[in-house]
Amino acid sequence: MLRPNRSCSWRTNQWFIAIVGLQASLVGAFFWFKGLYLVLPFVGLETMAVAAALYVVSRRTYAWEAVVVADDDLEVIAGNHLADARQWRFPRRGLQLVLRPAGAGRVRSRLSIAMSRSSRVEIGRFLSEGERRALHRSLQQALTAGV
Repeated sequence: MLRPNRSCSWRTNQWFIAIVGLQASLVGAFFWFKGLYLVLPFVGLETMAVAAALYVVSRRTYAWEAVVVADDDLEVIAGNHLADARQWRFPRRGLQLVLRPAGAGRVRSRLSIAMSRSSRVEIGRFLSEGERRALHRSLQQALTAGV
């Protein structure tokens, strides 16, 4: 089971948003009392921008992937807490495990399982480079052990 690093839960992010909103509201109230009324709408926009950014990032941390190596095939299941899981099944015979290194316009390496150019699925997008290489080695060992 592969999961991205989740340093903060959604509940922790909500507390952070509340603290940022409170702090911005206090600054906005100070300027409102000084007669600068147009500051208040921007306080709300700032808090909404922080909340939206944290929501998008937090939602991505709930993704997961499972790679199941069986006797005859390899199955990849991917999903998150909001959507149904997607599933791919590849026969082990003729299966290619491809680790494309970073470079040539790519910021990070890519690990994919493929049968052909049209039948390919990338796994471990959220892993670090070292974790992706370790997953590649582990899958290679698992695939060659059963042959």
